[in-house]
Amino acid sequence: MISTKNKEFIVEYRPTSIRAARVSSLKPPVVVEELFSCSLNQDETDASTMREFAKIKQNAYMMSHCTIYPERRTVRRVTIDSGRGKETDFIFDLLKNELKTEADDVTAFCLSPESGAEIDPSDYNKKNVLVCAAAKEEILDIQQSLLKIGVYPRRAEIGTISLIGIIKETVATEKASQPILFLEVEDEFSSAIIVGPEGIEMSRRIDTGYAHIASALKLELNLKDEAAAEKLLASTDFDFGSFSKTILKKMIRELQSSIGFFEVQTGQSISRLHCVRHHSNLNWFQDSLSQELNLDAFNLDISSWLESKNIKLSENESTKNLDLTWLGLLSLLCEFEKEKAA
Repeated sequence: MISTKNKEFIVEYRPTSIRAARVSSLKPPVVVEELFSCSLNQDETDASTMREFAKIKQNAYMMSHCTIYPERRTVRRVTIDSGRGKETDFIFDLLKNELKTEADDVTAFCLSPESGAEIDPSDYNKKNVLVCAAAKEEILDIQQSLLKIGVYPRRAEIGTISLIGIIKETVATEKASQPILFLEVEDEFSSAIIVGPEGIEMSRRIDTGYAHIASALKLELNLKDEAAAEKLLASTDFDFGSFSKTILKKMIRELQSSIGFFEVQTGQSISRLHCVRHHSNLNWFQDSLSQELNLDAFNLDISSWLESKNIKLSENESTKNLDLTWLGLLSLLCEFEKEKAA
């Protein structure tokens, strides 16, 4: 049974956690009535918890607009290097190499890197396109996981894209509109995306992620296993200052290379860094990288940003003390003007 009650919900789904909001509308003006967050164990308790939050029957589904982050996804700015009529083949060859899967197993679309508008690469007068893709099998797995916890996804989108939209819009409205390095950290890889006032300037996949950092920490501290290292990495009170450079050595080297190449090619200077890793604490991680790369941390006044988007928070206790990790969920409520889109 699908709930027919007159309520709107948005959901951010990640492999280890879920966040949700009950809202007055999906388009501005919006009031965020209540927020919810929990870890996922993929058992019946999760479904019961979500239904309790939505105030729906135990056999009903919470109809939601969802933002998801498939592990096997890519958001890449690429320059199409092929003959006329061969653009699609070029893109799927790229995806085959990056996602390690055949074209039939991938869902893909192309956007303008400047405006964010969806485009047909074979009928586009520019060579630079933003390729967004994910493995079909993983999307289906996420859909099934959402259903298991009582969420019916009316729409699902890759969260990376709307986060880029927020960063791009922020840079474009500033007086000193220097590009920002947006870093998404996954288990086995990371995505480094340079976002400027005109959109995505450069993107690159880095073959080092959270699991590699945990492995380096395990060796550095002679820990029992990677699980112990990951638990320590998630700690909010452990001081990584003395050896953070060592466990982040490969990441730092790769990012320095990307930043150097971009700045030489464009003459622009990257000013800030924004790191995203599930809903985990990444303060030490971002602080360490910022120091080594000589970048400031990206910051955003959430109250002012919400006001600019005509989004209001209720007086519910759950809406207090929001931080930047909630941007992925709240981005589902944003309407980006075409000239300001990612």
